[in-house]
Amino acid sequence: MIKRIFSFVLFAGFVAVIVIYSPKIQSYIKRWIYFSFCDRQITYTVDKVDPKFNLTKEQVIKYSAQAAKMWNDMLGKDLFVYDPVSQLDINMVYDARQENIEKINEGKIKVESEKSKLDVNISSYESKRADIEKRLSELNNEIEYWNSQGGARSETYNTLRSRQSALQNEINALNQMGDKLNNTTDNINSKITSVNENVNKFNELLTTTPEEGLFIGSTYSIEVYIFENATGFVYTLAHEFGHALGLGHNNDSDALMYKTSSPTTKVSESDKQLLLTFCTKQNRLDLIKNDLKNVYLNIISRSQ
Repeated sequence: MIKRIFSFVLFAGFVAVIVIYSPKIQSYIKRWIYFSFCDRQITYTVDKVDPKFNLTKEQVIKYSAQAAKMWNDMLGKDLFVYDPVSQLDINMVYDARQENIEKINEGKIKVESEKSKLDVNISSYESKRADIEKRLSELNNEIEYWNSQGGARSETYNTLRSRQSALQNEINALNQMGDKLNNTTDNINSKITSVNENVNKFNELLTTTPEEGLFIGSTYSIEVYIFENATGFVYTLAHEFGHALGLGHNNDSDALMYKTSSPTTKVSESDKQLLLTFCTKQNRLDLIKNDLKNVYLNIISRSQ
């Protein structure tokens, strides 16, 4: 009898707990069943920065925060958050890609500087040539005039000869200047050819290692191989953050998650739609059911 009373009390207590906490239990079950891949924050940290990049860890942290903000703003909440002890590491890896970029940029800077100086010298050359041609024409007109008069007096003749000799010296100097300009032009063209060769080498390198950055799932880390400018670097980090979240590429060539970056890369509407679709609430039971169905179908197909 006592056992029955105890069992009844226990059962009544259980029923009472269910009745009292039913909304909370239902809420917990609902939260468990319906979930989003974006429910949890993704923390990241900056681990290794190769000194050859001439970047400090603090700079990379600042740029990574700008990249994280792109996704956080799209979703309207803090999805990516910096944490010094995070497992998602960002590493700056210096290799042939950055080395070639630096050679190309250094070559371009030198060529542009020399070409700018050459343009100034060519302008000076053209100005001097125009002045000499003008004075030479005036001198020839005077000589023709005196010849038509039967010749000039001795004093005038000597003055004309002196002016003619001085102009000839200026012409000789101008010709030497022209030769130097031609040599300089050839030298600049040679350097342009060298820059183009480095560009070709870089493009060939990109056919085997095309990534500016890479999310490595096996080590849960992001590696960035190229830093050309702050804007491009931030977009590269943001792209890899997208992969770390679980996003794939989209077909919008200007989008953040397009397979390659370009000067027109930006956060686009297609990026936002990709993110919102990925973050949509899903039914855990449906996913389990589909997984079990796929396992069952695989077993059946193997047994046939």
